[in-house]
Amino acid sequence: MTAAATIPIAAPAPRARTLRAWLAEVHSAWMQEVLAVIDAARATDAGIWVRWGAVRYVDSTFAERLRTARGVMERLRPFYADDTASRLWAMGELLDQLRGHLDRMVALHQTGVEFSAEAVKFLRALGCWCREVEQALGALEWDALPPPARAELVRLAGEEQKIGA
Repeated sequence: MTAAATIPIAAPAPRARTLRAWLAEVHSAWMQEVLAVIDAARATDAGIWVRWGAVRYVDSTFAERLRTARGVMERLRPFYADDTASRLWAMGELLDQLRGHLDRMVALHQTGVEFSAEAVKFLRALGCWCREVEQALGALEWDALPPPARAELVRLAGEEQKIGA
């Protein structure tokens, strides 16, 4: 048994609309993907290899997407407050720490119950990250952003798609 999921493409944000709803769609799709993988590994009948597969996903696909998202948010820094930047940094660091902890747990052959408890922390931290991004950028309007910022937001979604066209 392996853990796999696909992420649906987020709907483009229409013109003259704030980014909050669009970001919520992007994050919902990301959370669904992560939850599908983690839930498979948290199942009572999941063995070490299913948990290992989930950790591989978290260490590769998820880690790359988080690196991209953190870089995008850093480049969009002029568009949100200093206190928000601090919280985003802290949430990103926490996600990296929890990701590493899940990896170490699998290497130590933990039980499903132990893995599940740590996975829930990881999911909660991801939810906090997503809410912080939505708070930071949600009130912005697509049309008010310069083209480079728009391109960064497309990267944040993880899909090369037309937004606001």
